[in-house]
Amino acid sequence: MSSYQNILVINLMHLGDLMLMTPVLRTIRHNYPAAHITLLADLKLADIVQENRHINDCLFIDKKRSEERRVGKE
Repeated sequence: MSSYQNILVINLMHLGDLMLMTPVLRTIRHNYPAAHITLLADLKLADIVQENRHINDCLFIDKKRSEERRVGKE
């Protein structure tokens, strides 16, 4: 296997999707033990995500707030 240094995993869905992603994160960590794994998730999942031992960093986006912003012509 090639040796990845940085891996970004994106999960902007709900709690159930995050729970189903846990085995994926564990497998990534097992296959790439030296990689720096960052998870991008919805802000509402912050308390749960931060305790995951398979990731190094967490980035959060507030989907409600970003969905309220309008882009383009009025």
